[in-house]
Amino acid sequence: QNQYGDVDPLQNFTAGALLMFNNANMESQFEVLKGYVLKHISHVYNNTIGGHNPEILVVAAEDSVNVTISASVDGTVPAVTHTLRLGEVVRVFGPEAAGRHVTSEGGKRIAVISGVGNIYIPAGMLSADRIFASMPPTGYCGRQFLLAVTPNRLNDRVQVMAFADNTTVALDGVPVTTLSQGQTYEFEIDTNHVASWLESSQPVSVCVYLTGSRYGNADTLQNSPGSYSGDPSMYPLCPVEQWYNQSSFFSYNYPYHANVVLGMPTMTFYPHNFVGIATRTQHVAGMMLDGVCIDTAFHTLPYNSEYSYARMRVSGGTHRLQNTSGPFEAHAVTL
Repeated sequence: QNQYGDVDPLQNFTAGALLMFNNANMESQFEVLKGYVLKHISHVYNNTIGGHNPEILVVAAEDSVNVTISASVDGTVPAVTHTLRLGEVVRVFGPEAAGRHVTSEGGKRIAVISGVGNIYIPAGMLSADRIFASMPPTGYCGRQFLLAVTPNRLNDRVQVMAFADNTTVALDGVPVTTLSQGQTYEFEIDTNHVASWLESSQPVSVCVYLTGSRYGNADTLQNSPGSYSGDPSMYPLCPVEQWYNQSSFFSYNYPYHANVVLGMPTMTFYPHNFVGIATRTQHVAGMMLDGVCIDTAFHTLPYNSEYSYARMRVSGGTHRLQNTSGPFEAHAVTL
């Protein structure tokens, strides 16, 4: 079966139509179907190191693909259309990359990757790295998200991007902003309030950005003095509406060597692997990792007790998550 387990994947078009258009007729379902495979929106982070601007990479997955990249959010850069052959790439480079829609015509498949070549998160805070992620199609958007600080970190940055005008965003029930199409809202979550509940009046896309290792003295969380807990990274967060029943992931399993600070000798590091999981509280008892029930690892979300989350350390290698009771969301990190 696919990532949705025994559930008919086509049911997602009905749910998506109700979510996006408040109507489950065939026309609305078709628009959602196109969103699942044809349309993407780009997340980028604009704090850059000299010469490394945000960018979007659009990759054709078949021949004769007509790709339209929308005008920039501020309107200064017009929309443009390209025709691509299989494997060809269009690159959009510069601050205007953020928030632009990428659409494929005629059912042709594309991949959209966005990020930046080198970056501090936040600005000027060690360490720096390139961050890129594949952007999910807009059909995988949602209105409800469970946020939890990445394990072994003190804080994360969260970016919310709107698909439509007049999108209201609330955090733990408190309205924090109203966005226009393509606009973003960024905020920070930290270990003083480990988990939060995010809701929006219309579907949004959410990306989580891991901060540099020195920000908030995150390096003190590692097991050995003087070690560090990673460079910036990013991942799209799956909304509640798109949770799944099973998933597999791989955790890094080998030591690596690095000069942490100029002038220091090369040091050997061993990866710290973690997985974050969210599910409905009533489904915690069915949550399994590699065939073992992990219900005792979960904590109830303070603002919304219908949901629970876990932040677990795991060994290196391949792992399998599944829930015999209901859907869940998971993301794995190596620090």
